[in-house]
Amino acid sequence: MENAEEIGLSRLAAAVIYEMTFCGFMDEEVEAERQKLQEAIEESEAVKKLSEEEQKKHFKSIEAVFAEFGWQDKRTEEEKWKDRFRRDSEIAENTRRLICIFRK
Repeated sequence: MENAEEIGLSRLAAAVIYEMTFCGFMDEEVEAERQKLQEAIEESEAVKKLSEEEQKKHFKSIEAVFAEFGWQDKRTEEEKWKDRFRRDSEIAENTRRLICIFRK
C-alpha cells in the first residue's frame, strides 16, 4: 500500500483502468470497475479516520485472512527471501511502468 500512497490511489486507479482497456474491457465495464474502485477508496479513507479499535472491525490482518483459508506458510527463510526479492523486483518494474504512464 505504501507505493500506492506515494503515487496516489486515484492515479493508481486511473493507471489500472488504462491498462484494462488493453485487455478487452468495454467502456461500460471500465466505468463500472472505475466506480467500484472509487467507492472502495472512499470507504477505505472513511475507515482510516475511525479509531484504531473501530478500524479493526473493518480490516483484517494478513494472518487472519490466511487462517480463514487454512493456509500456512511452510517455506524456508531462504524461500521467503527469494519470493520477497522476486516480488520487490516486480513492484519496481511495475512502478517504473506507472511512472512512464504518468509522465505522458
